[in-house]
Amino acid sequence: MRLKIFLSSAILLSTSMAYADAQVKISQELCEKRIAAFKSGLESAIAAKQNVESTQAELDQINKLPITLSPCEKQKRIPALSNSDEAEKQASETLTDIKISP
Repeated sequence: MRLKIFLSSAILLSTSMAYADAQVKISQELCEKRIAAFKSGLESAIAAKQNVESTQAELDQINKLPITLSPCEKQKRIPALSNSDEAEKQASETLTDIKISP
């Protein structure tokens, strides 16, 4: 009986660890895609000659981030992207408030 409980626990633990790893990978991929999209937008703005100096400076700052950082750590160091989490949180709270209000 103890062996059965131990094996069940081991299987559950390995399953939850695999799930956690998958969530981390998905999160990292999402951060990487956000950064790539943001850089693409900056490059488009430079090509369109919109605020070239400040846009180029921001792009240079992103490109100088250490490659040893994970995509989500890089995202936290990009001011325009690090604030997006706060904006999403506020938007979510606003939607919740609207649904609650009569």
